[in-house]
Amino acid sequence: GGGRVCIITPTIQKDGSVLLSMSIEKAGKVLASPRAQTRSDMPVQISVGDIGIGLTPHIKGSMIHFQERQAVVITNMPK
Repeated sequence: GGGRVCIITPTIQKDGSVLLSMSIEKAGKVLASPRAQTRSDMPVQISVGDIGIGLTPHIKGSMIHFQERQAVVITNMPK
C-alpha cells in the first residue's frame, strides 16, 4: 500500500535452499533491501517497519539455478 512495491528475486543456492533478495521501493527510490533464506515449501515472513511480507517459495522440477523477478503488492501490517 501507499505506493510501495516489493521486487523479489529468488535464487536457488547450491545446498538447495532459496535466497530471497527483496527491494522495497516507492516512487523509484529504494526504501529497504531485506534478504531471507528458506527452503522450498517452507513459509517465510519479513517485517520492515509497518511493511509485512509473507510467502512460501515453491520450486518445481529439477534443482537448476535460476533467477526470476516478481512484483508483489505490499499491505500494511495490522497494528
